Amino acid sequence: MQKIGEGILTVLKLSINPFKFIGTKCKKIHFAFKGFFDLIENHQIELNYSPNERVTGFTNLLIACLCILSFIVLIFSKTRGSHNLINKIWMMCFDITLSIGATLGFIVHGLKIPGGIIGGLWYCLYVFLLVALMFRFFQAFWDCNKKTCLWMTPFLIILAYIHLIACWKYDTFLYIGSYAILFGFIMGITQLVFIFTRNSGYVLHLIADFVALGAFIFEATNFRFEDWDQNGFFHLGICLYVLMSTFAFVASLPPIVDRKERELELKEIKGIEDSFEYQKLPESVDTVN
Repeated sequence: MQKIGEGILTVLKLSINPFKFIGTKCKKIHFAFKGFFDLIENHQIELNYSPNERVTGFTNLLIACLCILSFIVLIFSKTRGSHNLINKIWMMCFDITLSIGATLGFIVHGLKIPGGIIGGLWYCLYVFLLVALMFRFFQAFWDCNKKTCLWMTPFLIILAYIHLIACWKYDTFLYIGSYAILFGFIMGITQLVFIFTRNSGYVLHLIADFVALGAFIFEATNFRFEDWDQNGFFHLGICLYVLMSTFAFVASLPPIVDRKERELELKEIKGIEDSFEYQKLPESVDTVN
């Protein structure tokens, strides 16, 4: 407990005065990308020798591909109203940032990267994963209620910043998981309330959230099956989550009536109103006489 308390105090101190700490990490990120591009130019890129790491890398690449597919589906999905449009923008931002993070995950796991370079790539990976989670929670809270989103926004940003400092300080994925579980739990309760009070359309989103929660819990185990470890199965769970959340969003969109169909409906309504007025005209004339 004493070590945990000291660790929390260290992270809080760095969060209050982060300039030197962040500057050092940014230099490492810059050095890592420069070294990685040098490897590409010199044709020194190779797959990782470890089968487990290769599986983890390629499942990361699968996540990136599904995020790009989800992004394309969202681009071509038609929305009506500012609420649904902003909701779609949040999801597209989530897809972009998660696809970049998953691509970095493929690089650090699936490829053979020198030790002096891989650290900076991990620092950058932490950034994109936390930002992706933040966009996902923005979308979920916005979808429930505008006020809920506004109330939760400062907590999402501040705690994402603190968790990023913790990830950079101790170089571990653990704090990303704690951030995801903390706000994922709050998001699940919020959506559950809205299911019973307003809209049953949140059921699909809630199921997708449970899939993601199960994936994060599974990540904490030491399960292994041949060349697959817990990381590979965790990434498959995230793939399923991306597909389900995209399907849930598209399925919840209200249908948009085609312009020609709308014009025909308006003409029919106008024709009915004109005929109704025409039928009432003789009665009004008789009344005057």
